[in-house]
Amino acid sequence: MYTKKLRDDGSGLVKTNKFGMDEIECCRGTNRVEAFHKNLNNTFGSWHVGVGMTEVLLAERRHRHNHNTSERRRAGFPRIGHYDTWLVDSLQSL
Repeated sequence: MYTKKLRDDGSGLVKTNKFGMDEIECCRGTNRVEAFHKNLNNTFGSWHVGVGMTEVLLAERRHRHNHNTSERRRAGFPRIGHYDTWLVDSLQSL
């Protein structure tokens, strides 16, 4: 996975190198990836559930992980404080 690096000053702007090119960050094979896999083992290791429930739990875990990553890495991504994006869509259509 490659993402653009953001500046540390909290401005939401993308870091650039001395040539003016956007800096990117690769997190393949890093501790973050291993932490995600460990979290999966800890979450589902002792549960005895069927295939359907496992699929639902993994989808929810993936959605939450992607949402948290977007809040941290994407400039201008709204911090809404919960994971129910369907609720946000419903409220915006009022």
